[in-house]
Amino acid sequence: MNSFRQALVDCDLRSVPYQGYPFTWARTYPSGDMMEERLDRCVVNGRISADYGHSLTYHLVASGSDHYPILGELLTDAPIVEAKKKRRFHFEQMWTLEKGCEDIIREAWDSTDAMGGVKEGIKNCVGKLAKWNKLTFGHVQK
Repeated sequence: MNSFRQALVDCDLRSVPYQGYPFTWARTYPSGDMMEERLDRCVVNGRISADYGHSLTYHLVASGSDHYPILGELLTDAPIVEAKKKRRFHFEQMWTLEKGCEDIIREAWDSTDAMGGVKEGIKNCVGKLAKWNKLTFGHVQK
């Protein structure tokens, strides 16, 4: 992988921002577990990047292959749409030792609309825990 990254640098190639599903490859194991990665990408050299600076790659969905198709679009005057990289949420066991953690979780679940279901409850809980973590612990390095 390091050799590939170095080849991109040596050839002055840059990834084109993408839109759509963040992964381009998937594998489902017999156990039912699934692994997804972003293996495929569209790259352009400096000249193309300068001439078509607002280009996009679309990650498409298709069945029949473990690789999802990608579609590159070279644009000269469209606004740039950059994909936000979301940080993965991790529940920290040390939170359970802190006064207030249980209350934050209870409040998050109690304020979730019953029609929103589990997914909405988890999303609400993650948001409240992340905010509480930042206020309570600040920036904690692992």
